[in-house]
Amino acid sequence: MTYDALWWALLAGSIGISVGLSELLNRYRTFHYILVNRFSYVYMLINFLGAVMAYVIIKVYHLNLGPINQHELGLSLVAGFGAMIFLRSSFFSYKDGKNKIVEVGPSIILSVFLKTAERQFDQILSKEYIRKICVVLNELEDQLDAENCVFITNHAMHVLSKDEKEDLVFAVRKIMNDGFKSERAKTIAVGLIIIQHTGIDLFIEILNALKLEATKFTVVTETL
Repeated sequence: MTYDALWWALLAGSIGISVGLSELLNRYRTFHYILVNRFSYVYMLINFLGAVMAYVIIKVYHLNLGPINQHELGLSLVAGFGAMIFLRSSFFSYKDGKNKIVEVGPSIILSVFLKTAERQFDQILSKEYIRKICVVLNELEDQLDAENCVFITNHAMHVLSKDEKEDLVFAVRKIMNDGFKSERAKTIAVGLIIIQHTGIDLFIEILNALKLEATKFTVVTETL
């Protein structure tokens, strides 16, 4: 592998990192917690190595990609964007004695690393969200105005599509109408649902705004 090919491999790896980062952003919708969490870097590193590996395989085995083979940039793009598709694929699959489908191929190893890294990241992020939600709810004595929180969210977040707004309303109503869960659990669950759209900081601002409104209303009522 030549010195120039090394740079093209690094370019492919950089594209792989961007693909991994976009996957995390699509799931968690926050730059801050992704960039300060070490497991997100593990996830992106796996994507980087996968893209570099794909580029090396293309070069070493002279895979026929048509006109793309004539341009190193094209090979880097194919490796960077297509690596995870290839590495998540299986050569074949079969059913074991329990009728469970077992896939054989690079997806077996890759899925273990990716799921482990993502699970660790998800646990840390969820722990941080729940901790902050509980701090605010303790101050509000668990009185979360879910309907107004959703109303403000849908009007404050201009990037939300009509379908996303409707899904948010539906999800929150479903939780609040669940008669089998405690009010505390439902309140935390509603907070976690809304945070997926607002992020933790905006959610806290919404709660504080509603808290301030309630305080003013109480003061006016007592005055009257």
